[in-house]
Amino acid sequence: MNTELPKYWFAIHVRLFHELKTRDNLAKMGIECFVPVRSEVRVWHDRRVIKDRVLTPQLIFVHATEKERIEVLKLSSVTYTVCIPGKSTPAHIPESQMQALIFFVTNANQQVDFTEERLKEGDRVRITEGPLTGLEGVIAHSKGKHYFALKVDLLGSAIMKIDEKIIEKIKDS
Repeated sequence: MNTELPKYWFAIHVRLFHELKTRDNLAKMGIECFVPVRSEVRVWHDRRVIKDRVLTPQLIFVHATEKERIEVLKLSSVTYTVCIPGKSTPAHIPESQMQALIFFVTNANQQVDFTEERLKEGDRVRITEGPLTGLEGVIAHSKGKHYFALKVDLLGSAIMKIDEKIIEKIKDS
C-alpha cells in the first residue's frame, strides 16, 4: 500500500527580495521549489557583476504535500499561498503547466518576461526549431510583433518575442 501523500505545485507569495533566500531555506528543508531567474550583467561604479534577476518578483513555485505547504508558510519570508480566485482554497498548478514553464524559462535563448495580463485566446502553436522545439502555447500579437505565450492558469503568462518562421499552427482536433 502506497502511503506517500500526493505533491502539488503551489504558487507562494514571499516578502520583496526574499525569493532566492526562501529558495535556499526550502532546499535545506528538502522541499522542491522553482524560482525563475535570468543572469544579468550589472554595471556598478567600478566593476561588472553577474547577478540573478528574479522573473516573478515575490513569487516562488513549491512542489509539496499539503503538510509541507503548511511548513513553508511558517517561514518568516513567506506571506501566503496564492488561492483560487474568489475562494480560500490554495491553487494547485497542473504538473504539465509547471513542467512547461520550467522548460520554457530554463531553455529559452533570449529574455523571457512575465505578464499578469490575461492574453486573449489565439492560435495554438508549437515551436519547430531551436532549444524550445516541441513546446506548445498560444500566439499573441502586440503592435505588429509576434509573441509566444505560455499560459499558467491563475497566474498569467510567460511571453517572449518569436519569429513566425519557427512556429507551426496546431490543427484543431
